[in-house]
Amino acid sequence: MNSVADVNNTQLVALSQFYSETLQSGKLRHVDMMAHTLGLKEHEGIFQEHRDILKRCVFRSIDLEWFELGPQRITEIGIAMLNRCGSTSKPITKIQHMRVYHMRLKETAHLVNSLKCEGHPEDFSFGKTTFVTSSEAKQALNDSLVPRDLSGNLKPMVLIGHAVDNDIDVLREKFDFDLAALGNIVMILDTQVMASELGMNGQRKMRLGHILQQFHITEPYLHNAGNDAGQTMVAAALLAGEYATGKGRYADANRGDVNHVKALVRKHGKRPRWGVPRFCTNCESTEHMVGGCPNQYWCQRCAAVPNLVFRANTHPAAKCGLPETPCKKCVDSKSEYREYTALTHFTEDCHVDEQMAEYWKNCDTM
Repeated sequence: MNSVADVNNTQLVALSQFYSETLQSGKLRHVDMMAHTLGLKEHEGIFQEHRDILKRCVFRSIDLEWFELGPQRITEIGIAMLNRCGSTSKPITKIQHMRVYHMRLKETAHLVNSLKCEGHPEDFSFGKTTFVTSSEAKQALNDSLVPRDLSGNLKPMVLIGHAVDNDIDVLREKFDFDLAALGNIVMILDTQVMASELGMNGQRKMRLGHILQQFHITEPYLHNAGNDAGQTMVAAALLAGEYATGKGRYADANRGDVNHVKALVRKHGKRPRWGVPRFCTNCESTEHMVGGCPNQYWCQRCAAVPNLVFRANTHPAAKCGLPETPCKKCVDSKSEYREYTALTHFTEDCHVDEQMAEYWKNCDTM
């Protein structure tokens, strides 16, 4: 005889498959699903049929940051967690109850992006950052993304992201953490798709920052995984609220509202049981941060690359993210500008061609 937990899990898997097929067929949109599951619209149609499960849904948003050079290495993980709260129809009120976590991986915390997108790992605005090992990160993912009720049953979950497929693939590859195999994800929603469904930016894909700007919200420190996860939850709720009200205007919330949400999240947030609050990316001490490190280091690899020399005093050469050997393809090209980029990636990862070299050349005049 099947247990209650087995029946519950079977229902969630069946519901997940149903909503996945419904999304792919175009019968429902991401924004429809977010509005109904968050309680911003009354359950109707197929949502009415599944109302008992949907009322128990929890929401999770996830974001990953990885180092821009060499092989793909995860540097930060951000997770936002929200349970359905109250009967309010105001999305900004609902998200006041979320919790947001920001983790930096000890093994890669010294690797900070600066070339393609400037990283802001020290500017988490929803709470306090923790430093974790890879094994602690996997435990944190399991604790956050596999929630259970008091009876041990899996809680139905709505997973939200911005260009979320990328994060799902990276989690599977780098942490052997397969979100699709968890069995509790009822639906996977994407804020980039939601904005397109509402006709923002002519249905072209939008950056998260641009979506927030539609609601008069400015987040100065995106590309911090914690901020990105928190603001993705904010964006999803506001986009769903925009659809639910049908007002056709995007300015119902403003920066002050979200700053108030941040203050509440910081005030009521609890320090997670994984990781430590301090970690020096120089000497790996847990007693101080890198700014207060008494040890001095100078990375010769970073010092050899003109636009990376500013990072040379942030870590020893043994921890450098740059390859020890320049990219052979770039060196052999005899191009002045490919030689400039040769130390920024491994030979097997080389995607630099003459067109990219011309781009670097033009950057000098921009």
